[in-house]
Amino acid sequence: MPQGASNAKRLVAIVEDRDSSLPADAIATLKVMIATLSHVEAKIRMLDAELARRAKANDVGRRLMTVPGIGPLIATAIAVLAPPPEIFRKARDFAASC
Repeated sequence: MPQGASNAKRLVAIVEDRDSSLPADAIATLKVMIATLSHVEAKIRMLDAELARRAKANDVGRRLMTVPGIGPLIATAIAVLAPPPEIFRKARDFAASC
């Protein structure tokens, strides 16, 4: 099986296939890994939803998301972590600080 996240669904399908030629011991172990992966994916979805909610609730975050290419994650990070814009003379100075 090729490595990488893009192949995870394929591996899940093979493990869940009753006619698979995988050894029973491997199937048991892989099912534990699949359950863990499902749990992590659910947590990621929850955190993504929370970030989107926070970005929309923040005035600066909402305005930042109107810029093409800036989504909830970057908007929230800039709104919370970036210094106040007044300390920069030009946008280029802000970009350099990043």
